[in-house]
Amino acid sequence: MISVIVCTWNRARVLKRCLQSLAEQTCPTEAYEVVVVDNNSTDDTLETANRFASECDVSVHYVRELRQGLSVARNTGLESSEGCYVAFIDDDCIAEPGYVEALIRAFEESNADAVAGKVTTVLPEGLVTDLPRGFDAAKKVAHLDLGTNRRWMASHEYALGCNLAVRRSLALEVGGFRTDLGYSGKSKVVGEDTEFWDRLRAAGAAMAWEPRAAVIHRVGPERFTKAALRNAAYCYGRKLGKRRGFGRRARAGIASLIQVVLTAAAWPVASWSPRVRFELELKLMERLGKVAAALRPHGGGAAR
Repeated sequence: MISVIVCTWNRARVLKRCLQSLAEQTCPTEAYEVVVVDNNSTDDTLETANRFASECDVSVHYVRELRQGLSVARNTGLESSEGCYVAFIDDDCIAEPGYVEALIRAFEESNADAVAGKVTTVLPEGLVTDLPRGFDAAKKVAHLDLGTNRRWMASHEYALGCNLAVRRSLALEVGGFRTDLGYSGKSKVVGEDTEFWDRLRAAGAAMAWEPRAAVIHRVGPERFTKAALRNAAYCYGRKLGKRRGFGRRARAGIASLIQVVLTAAAWPVASWSPRVRFELELKLMERLGKVAAALRPHGGGAAR
């Protein structure tokens, strides 16, 4: 059995859509359970979960976690689940009908230890932003597509936390998600999913890409601002630029610093186009993130 873990905080309306998509899966209902982790919500999340449990044939386990934080909630779901495998999906995602079946097949047919699934981001209807005309924001926010065929993932490829699955025993062995990373109330510190993926990889996990395990991610408008995208680009650079060992970090830092200078030098050329200028801005933030990672890499280990 696979446990699908949905962590939620005061988003009962979008949670309902996510749970409904999990009730409409193509595989037998006994093949999976749904674990809803209520991260101290004050809306009608409990009622939504109870209604879902009473109206569908899927086994539903509701857990209330009073300690705030997405990573805390994910770890609680991990500890409360009963499946051989665990899959994490965000409450603002809609699972495609074959999502659960594709994850199970990926694990059993390839003997993978961890599986990354496809994430397609959808912009909110009627969205008005400060982004330049022609800028493809959807592909910059929680979007992942690594091809149409199942394959093993390369060392530089990562799953997204909104569509990530792993053997439960291995997830517990590496210590779950770091609780000093990840959204927590108004705190927007990110990178808990990539840091978790790094520890899985360091533990020798075989990691598979499975495009048929697909979700549609309906993220909120707060993610589609210049400030949010700049921060995301910087964090992405931190992830890519992480190196172990002083020599490797030094070389990576020097190379990234040269990229920063070259990117900045291209600024006058890009000034004629707001879209090109902003894309160059995001590249600059990503490369600054790589420099920061070379100077001060993320620590290892889980913080529970």
